[in-house]
Amino acid sequence: IYLDGKFYMYFSFEYYEDVPDQGGHHQAMHVAVSENPMGPFTLAGQIAHPFSIDSHIVKTDAGLFLFYSPNTFEGERIGTHIVVQKMKDPYTLEGEPTVVLLASIDEEIFSSNRYKEGQHWHTLEGAFWFQEGEWQYLMYSGGRYEDETYFVGYAAAKTTEQDLTKVKFQKMPDENTYAPLLRSNDWEEGTGHNSVIKVDGQYYCVYHARNTEADGLNGDRRNARIAKMHVDNQPEEPIMFSPDIPKALNGIIMKAISKKPQARYQSAAEFATDLRTVLISPEVSLDKDASATQFIPVISSNKKLTAALLK
Repeated sequence: IYLDGKFYMYFSFEYYEDVPDQGGHHQAMHVAVSENPMGPFTLAGQIAHPFSIDSHIVKTDAGLFLFYSPNTFEGERIGTHIVVQKMKDPYTLEGEPTVVLLASIDEEIFSSNRYKEGQHWHTLEGAFWFQEGEWQYLMYSGGRYEDETYFVGYAAAKTTEQDLTKVKFQKMPDENTYAPLLRSNDWEEGTGHNSVIKVDGQYYCVYHARNTEADGLNGDRRNARIAKMHVDNQPEEPIMFSPDIPKALNGIIMKAISKKPQARYQSAAEFATDLRTVLISPEVSLDKDASATQFIPVISSNKKLTAALLK
């Protein structure tokens, strides 16, 4: 971060001059300072005890805040989680950390039976905060980087609160659903630890990954990648891009991706019922907030859609 003519870089490393955490971890967060973003940076000191990794410092109207990941050995899903803490200045944390996100699904397991049988270790790390309009977003990485389910997810909060210790983030779409923004695909794996930039109105997600195709080299060959990222407080309706999409299918899609969990389909059966209705009668229209019993007939026809879905 750039503050008052200086650049501050926050990072962690194995630090043996401090007491490790309960699990024997030594990684501790430090800060280095430079007058040039290219360096050289001078180590200014330690700012958090072990275990503390993956820092992201944010400045709002309420001051400086630091997101980072410590460990917790309490609760059903122990492991690395995400907290936020206010800072007195770029070198000093203030008060106690506030828990922001905890592990809640099996895809966030880093290691099974790590300390004792039946007790799995979870990992949420790499927090990155940004704001768009009335929405605040917190992106994060979950799971083990070697697993195909390792992913980048996000939490959101609609609020104008600038004291980030008071913001209540909700995992999207909810805390019990695995819905990654990034995960292993046909050409890359190990997708995680992202940051976000915005250039000329376009968002970009910068992250690390490795090619799925073997390169003949030993070790983990992750490198930096970049991809366009679309951030819409309310998703645009598919029918805006393809007018031929039946209104019923448009309504089903909008209901399924609603930002409000209570407005989405509450079960697979409910979702299937609406899809069957479209197959049987593509002339109907479904409002994005409606249920299958609230279809409104419209004067249109699309037999091609029925045939395509039946295939």
